[in-house]
Amino acid sequence: MDTIEIEGICGPTPVDFIEPNITGSDYIFQNDPLFDPLNVYDFFGRGATVNSFSECFYYVNLGFSPDKVTIFDYLIPTIFTLAIGLFGFLLYKWNFKTKLIDLFSTIKKIDFKKYKNNRITPKILFSIFLIWSLIQYYFLFRYVSSKALRIPSFIDEYNVISSSYLFFTQLDFNAGGYLGGNYTVQLTSGPLSALGGVIGWSLTESFNFSRVSNFIWLFLLQFTLAFFIGKNFNLDKKFLFLTSGLFLILIPWWQGGLYSLGEIPSTILFVSAVFLFSKYRKTSIILFSLGIFYAKILTFLPFIAFYIVIAIYERNLKNIVSDIIVFLIPISFWLILVSLKYENGSLIDYLFNQFNFITQHKASGINNTDYSFFENFINTLNDSEFSGWNIYEKIRLILLPLAFIFLIFRNRVKIDKYFGFISIPIISSTLSIYFWFWLLNSTKWIRHTQHFTVLMIFSLVYILNSNAIRNKFDLILINTILFLLIDNNKEMILFFVFISFLIITILDKSYIKSAAKVILVFFIALDIILVNENIVVFENLYQTYMNCEITILSEDCRTTYLGR
Repeated sequence: MDTIEIEGICGPTPVDFIEPNITGSDYIFQNDPLFDPLNVYDFFGRGATVNSFSECFYYVNLGFSPDKVTIFDYLIPTIFTLAIGLFGFLLYKWNFKTKLIDLFSTIKKIDFKKYKNNRITPKILFSIFLIWSLIQYYFLFRYVSSKALRIPSFIDEYNVISSSYLFFTQLDFNAGGYLGGNYTVQLTSGPLSALGGVIGWSLTESFNFSRVSNFIWLFLLQFTLAFFIGKNFNLDKKFLFLTSGLFLILIPWWQGGLYSLGEIPSTILFVSAVFLFSKYRKTSIILFSLGIFYAKILTFLPFIAFYIVIAIYERNLKNIVSDIIVFLIPISFWLILVSLKYENGSLIDYLFNQFNFITQHKASGINNTDYSFFENFINTLNDSEFSGWNIYEKIRLILLPLAFIFLIFRNRVKIDKYFGFISIPIISSTLSIYFWFWLLNSTKWIRHTQHFTVLMIFSLVYILNSNAIRNKFDLILINTILFLLIDNNKEMILFFVFISFLIITILDKSYIKSAAKVILVFFIALDIILVNENIVVFENLYQTYMNCEITILSEDCRTTYLGR
């Protein structure tokens, strides 16, 4: 195998490396304490844990790799599909159709209202909710903690945590001179994205713990805003509580939230602002501004798409002027700090440098003019992060947003009647960032898809929880979109969809909405419960680095973290 491919899996080749000469089955590789153990697999599903570069080199040459597509990746979905087909054939052959119709008719005749009106029923339902909440969030915390301990060091995490820590403690925004100094335009994730991470770092000086605490911050942020939305639109608070943390892990590459990156929190603020716009316009505008300037400036693109539609729809200059004034309030505070602390010139220089950084960044797609549009598109797909995605990621990130747009457009009248005029603005916002990513973005970093996937996920949560949609087809479509975002037990997705379809189909119209929500929460929670993770050693969450104890903003701290 090519050396570059081997090093891509095993890391740099040691200077003193000698290719192992394996002559028998009893050969024993020497463990390297500086080598991070790596699990590799071959096509037949055989696995090995390599503990040195030599051992890794040997197995990779045999065709092993960490992300190897195995025979089981083909067999399991094939067998599952055949089993579903066989089950359907048996139902038809044994005349189960008539029996199922009789069963459905019996279920529909059950008078659920007498149980609903029973005094003891609310207490039972609350007890079930409480027990399930404890179970769900225990496994969620366990899952998140395991992920926090396993993801590697990432320079962007260090930059965000260090700069945000200084912002909240000294009103500085600095990750070190190597990146451009105080309030450098190269820091693209704002301090709000890392509030939880900063709190975690302040308490423990541990990057591992800051990851978990930042996830808790994202949960609290989403639930607080969701609760406010739910209160004003009469949504089920229990459902919002269960989904606020659980659905964060449905976001493709959700561990970006553990790294304290700005994509997820900025879009949470954006989605909340969209649904609050009709009732709390000024609050909504403030949330838009905070998400853009204190979390991720890329959020400006879907905001512009949203607001242009609003402006065209209203045709009210007074509203536009008022909105601009409110929008500038959060940024004014930021620009005052910039004018006082920016190390690379004046405020004008900062604005000019910010504009140049955005437009000249390789992800912007603005400067992709060397070839024709089609050639640029093909080249970016081949040369970008997209080429390393699995087929599952490619299909769902291309098709699911389109299915979401179809759902919103199909139900636009009902959605607007319930939430105010937001359906077309949501479609406009989604398409703006969707087309930018697929047609212009040169890097195709998966974290940039979060600007439309987070918008999609939590918009569906609010819509499902409202009376805007009650059609069985739409409910099944919502559940299917969200089920397809499951990351761990992909082979069970078809089963989840089938069960959802079956139950929603057979239930009476007055109960299908509740059934859809229960099924959704249960199966997505089941996905993380079934994950076969090693038991988290919680002491590792508090792992610290001596070089970071004096100050996080030091060369020693940064290099020690990166060399972890």
